[in-house]
Amino acid sequence: MSRFVLLSLFSIAVFTCTTITANAFAQERGIDETVMAKLGWKVSLQCWTLRNNTLFEAIEIAQGLGIHHLEFFPGQKLDRDSPLKVGPDMGAEAVAKLKAKLGQAGIQAVGFGVTGISANEAQARALFAWAKDLGIEVINTEPSPDKKETLAMIRKLAEEYGIKVGCHNHPKPSTYWNPEFAVDVVKDYGPWLGLCTDTGHYLRSGLVTVDCLKKADGHIVSMHFKDLSEAKRDVPHGTGINHAAEQLAEINRQGFKGVISIEYEVWDDQQHKNLEKCVEFFNREAAQLSK
Repeated sequence: MSRFVLLSLFSIAVFTCTTITANAFAQERGIDETVMAKLGWKVSLQCWTLRNNTLFEAIEIAQGLGIHHLEFFPGQKLDRDSPLKVGPDMGAEAVAKLKAKLGQAGIQAVGFGVTGISANEAQARALFAWAKDLGIEVINTEPSPDKKETLAMIRKLAEEYGIKVGCHNHPKPSTYWNPEFAVDVVKDYGPWLGLCTDTGHYLRSGLVTVDCLKKADGHIVSMHFKDLSEAKRDVPHGTGINHAAEQLAEINRQGFKGVISIEYEVWDDQQHKNLEKCVEFFNREAAQLSK
């Protein structure tokens, strides 16, 4: 038997074993939607976490983790058999194929971002129409704070299509790194235009994350949820220095209802196991908060 055949058989065996293990995890310890519903949360996986995979592969991985919601990111390859990338230009046939894949996996698309939104209303409307067709509930973006007409247009389309828009913070010196500045931008456009609070990027900006969430009270429409090490590297939720449990307690105190996306930006051979730990963290903390 050739070395190539042996390696191929080994790869198949590893994949099969991983799939069986993932399916068992999903059935026994996947996201507890009953508990999340009590809090009004939809815990999703930000597909940037799986940026080295196609979207179809990301759907399968999320299914194995027992995560029932996804936030897409623009430009991810749809599948291995197609050059198409995720976004409003992917075409009706690809959208239908994507819907079928999501349906088979029992997964709902709930978010899209971080993406640009055109100042041209016709182009922006195409994005909202595409998102509405997929059932997406929030679009996360980083619009120019100086273009008031564009912000007003985005807010108008958000209400028209029933899709909230979150202004996302990348680390300092990005546009929205300071939550006080970000609140000042969106305060007149709520509740449809608010903030997508990236909790890891607050810490990377030298801020105290829970304090940032308090400053954003009443304006949060979605979250990118992270815990970080002292080196500012993603770690399983609840094991770092970013006060992950306190983050959840704070948004629960605020009465936040909406999409919370697990975003784990470390790609290594431990990523899947660490994502399992993130799922377990959400179940454990949500169970305590829902009592």
